[in-house]
Amino acid sequence: GDWSNGCEVSVESMDTDTQHCGGCNIACDAGMYCSEGACRIDYEIATWPLPPDGPTDYIDNGDTVTDNVTGLVWQKVVAPETMSWEDAVASCERDPLGDGKDDWRLPSAMALRTLVDQTRTSPALNIDVFDGGTEPTSPNDFFWTRSESANFPAQAWRLMASTGMSSTANRTNEHFVRCVRGGKW
Repeated sequence: GDWSNGCEVSVESMDTDTQHCGGCNIACDAGMYCSEGACRIDYEIATWPLPPDGPTDYIDNGDTVTDNVTGLVWQKVVAPETMSWEDAVASCERDPLGDGKDDWRLPSAMALRTLVDQTRTSPALNIDVFDGGTEPTSPNDFFWTRSESANFPAQAWRLMASTGMSSTANRTNEHFVRCVRGGKW
């Protein structure tokens, strides 16, 4: 009942509220939901049909591209330099477009895969939306994801833009970065 202490949410909502999951200001990470007061992984994206089988509905917003199917908002033009995994994570969290949004993040491996169209190569993503025409301008190389390797702690997952194939690499390697915000993943 004291609005000055910063957490006035009902106890019942703490069972399902992703911002107050199980207690005040305990936020679930992206790609998770709150159930019975605990953050849980949302496995829905693991069964998501990818293009060309899955639906695509992109809106070019200038500096960003909104995927109306997943709810993700992607950085349209990526920085020309490569960076280590740790620097990539930090770069996305620093508001890469300077648009005042504080929910930018390095995408999970599954989120980045939603951009891949297996009917295309070099690049395996929609160049009409991300590059503005027939000539690719985005790097046709590896991009970091925030997904860490379960078997090798010094490695993280990356995606090859030219083929859409994923693999792990040492976090000290330098790759390109495409930041994302919004959505569930």
